[in-house]
Amino acid sequence: MTGGVALALAGVALPHVEAGVVASLLVFGVLVAFAIRLPAQAGVVLIGAFAVFHGHAHGGATPAAAAPALYVLGLLGATGALHVAGVATHLIARRGWLTRAAGAATAAAGAIFALA
Repeated sequence: MTGGVALALAGVALPHVEAGVVASLLVFGVLVAFAIRLPAQAGVVLIGAFAVFHGHAHGGATPAAAAPALYVLGLLGATGALHVAGVATHLIARRGWLTRAAGAATAAAGAIFALA
């Protein structure tokens, strides 16, 4: 994600950023909803590729009045906190159906964005 932010802040255009973000919601939502396990290398490639799109989208939305370094630190901190919250929720709930329902909701949100 940091790489995507850096590209955006450097003014490097990345094609189809919104489509990449929407695709990540659809792909990861479906993977979680159906409890599909990928080989580790495939997961790393997917996560890395989609993270670049998410980072570029956020980096491109950096407010003009913001100090870029502080904005990026806040963005990455918030992203990390969201990931920790998601993992903690899954571990606390210990219910596969709850995690799968969240995946389905994520995929549904991606589908709605794709149609918008």
